[in-house]
Amino acid sequence: MVALAIWNMWALSSLVNSFSFRPGEVFIRLFLVWHLFIPGAVQWSTNRFFWKPNAYSDDDATIAVVIILVAVLGLEWGFRLFCEIETPRAQRQRPPLLSNKSIVIFTIMSLISLSVSIYRFGTEFLLATRGTIDNIVDLSTTEQYENVVFLAIPRSIAFCAFAIALLNMVTLRHARQETLFTYVGCFVLFIPYIVLNLPTSLARFETMGQLIILVYIIFFFRMRRLNIVYIFAYPLALYSILPFLGVFSRYQEFEWNRAYNTFVSGINDSVYAGDYTDFEMTMITAQYVASEGIRMGQQILATLLFFLPRSIFVFKADPTAFILADFSGFEFRNISSPFFAEFYMDFWFPGAFVGSFLFAFAAKNLQRRIRPSYGFYALPPMGLLAFLPIILRGSMLAVIGFVVVVPASFMLLLGIHRIWGVDDSGAAQGALRLRAHVSPHFLAMRKGSEKVRF
Repeated sequence: MVALAIWNMWALSSLVNSFSFRPGEVFIRLFLVWHLFIPGAVQWSTNRFFWKPNAYSDDDATIAVVIILVAVLGLEWGFRLFCEIETPRAQRQRPPLLSNKSIVIFTIMSLISLSVSIYRFGTEFLLATRGTIDNIVDLSTTEQYENVVFLAIPRSIAFCAFAIALLNMVTLRHARQETLFTYVGCFVLFIPYIVLNLPTSLARFETMGQLIILVYIIFFFRMRRLNIVYIFAYPLALYSILPFLGVFSRYQEFEWNRAYNTFVSGINDSVYAGDYTDFEMTMITAQYVASEGIRMGQQILATLLFFLPRSIFVFKADPTAFILADFSGFEFRNISSPFFAEFYMDFWFPGAFVGSFLFAFAAKNLQRRIRPSYGFYALPPMGLLAFLPIILRGSMLAVIGFVVVVPASFMLLLGIHRIWGVDDSGAAQGALRLRAHVSPHFLAMRKGSEKVRF
């Protein structure tokens, strides 16, 4: 486990030294190191597990390690066999910037999203703690996830509207065309976003994904440097910021001394927390397969057809985490289940290998679609990649609704912008001048250790 962690950190350092922006590969390797290898090695060596202390045999641990090795081998092959594909020059066009009309339309949609959420869930969920949200939206049954997905739609629209406006502002700043209206528009769009996506009241891993997108947008024209930001920011967020958000989510009334002590102990014990139980969940998966057998693709099929209601898809499987929680006798079902363990549950070791291989393939195809020359249309794949931490952590059926809503919301807003909001008389001309300023051919002039700037 330690050797695999060192191998992945070496691969990450190679990516930084090459100035190659590969966010999909970066996120997967960071997940393996900070969610699986290091916490798993510490938990295994100390025999201190979160869900089932002292309930695992040496055989369970051995099978879990073999599953992980098979999955890592599939990922490595996927990373190495698929080279980056250059985008045809004809497609390297920056769409026009947002017009004032688009900003107004986005603002109205964000306010409508906020109003719909209040109508559905009441005002008590606004600026509420995590415990209050759990009482409003019950996660104990599969059917209640419909409410969670419903809430994800207005949350996503508010977030995507703010992200597009922020990228518009950054683009205008580089073109030296920023106006007071662009700042006011961003500020107004920020209000419904922060109300609907309050970090202490929602899933912290979703919040981290959203923050990653926003940081990406701010440094959009120097994206080759972002690997360094992610590699250092990811463990910082996991082991300090997320426990800090967890402190605020548990208390109705804030008390500094209690919050500080809980925060410090949360950092010390974070490696033993339920958020970092991927190795333990892999052992539980091995126990399930040994007892119940493989599920012959039921989990993957349910994930692919997640949009079908159970009234139509009668034999639709529960999320993998629910199945493992019921198998182990847990009262709490909202647990994680790493992606390779889900593939192993469906198709044994061949599933773990092929599934991991396809994950690497999908990540590489997404990351090559993120270029500054794509402008706003780089945001949908960016949104998918930023949600990789929660996708990899799983279970996939439980999170797929959240994940799909984000790029769908981006495409909806961008479609509205193209149909009703384009203003060719001002912003588009600035975009044309900016395109020449940040031409992709500029990269060809910089090689080796020289600074790469857009």
